[in-house]
Amino acid sequence: MKKLLTSFILLMAVCLMFQPVMAVDQSSLKDVKNTADQAIQNASKATNDTAQDVQNTLGPIQDILNTISSILQQIQQIFQSISYIMGGGNQ
Repeated sequence: MKKLLTSFILLMAVCLMFQPVMAVDQSSLKDVKNTADQAIQNASKATNDTAQDVQNTLGPIQDILNTISSILQQIQQIFQSISYIMGGGNQ
C-alpha cells in the first residue's frame, strides 16, 4: 500500500511538473516564433541596407583616390621628362 501511495504521489508530481508545458497555447508559441522571425528579417534588412550605404559611400572615395593616383603618375612622368631633357637626353 505504501509503494502504491508513493507511486501515485510521484506520478502526480511528474504530471504537475509538466502541466505548465502542456497548458501552453500553441497559438502563443506561433506568435513568439513569428515575432522572432520578423525580428531576424528586420535585422537582416538593416544589415543589408547598411552594407549598401557603406558601398555607396566608398565607391566615390575610391574614384577620387584613383584620380589622385593617376595625377601623381602624370606628374612623375613630367618630372622624368624634365630630368631627361635637362640631362641632355641620351648621351
